[in-house]
Amino acid sequence: MLGLVFITEWASLVSIIEGLGGLAVLAGVYHLVECHEGGCHKFGRYRLGHLKLCGDHHPEVPEGGVDAAHVAETHEKLNA
Repeated sequence: MLGLVFITEWASLVSIIEGLGGLAVLAGVYHLVECHEGGCHKFGRYRLGHLKLCGDHHPEVPEGGVDAAHVAETHEKLNA
């Protein structure tokens, strides 16, 4: 059967592929919700565009989240 020595039935192959697909989906969802900072695996509480920000790396984020005024203010502070 196409050189599948360790897999004796097609149902086994399908279940392995489904399991790997499920793991890939879980890894993708985790990547979407974790902090964008490298090495930080905390869940991001605040959304900024497509990034998620955690409170440790971004303590100045207001409780209500980030809006355009906050981004402009921070941008001016950093470029001053």
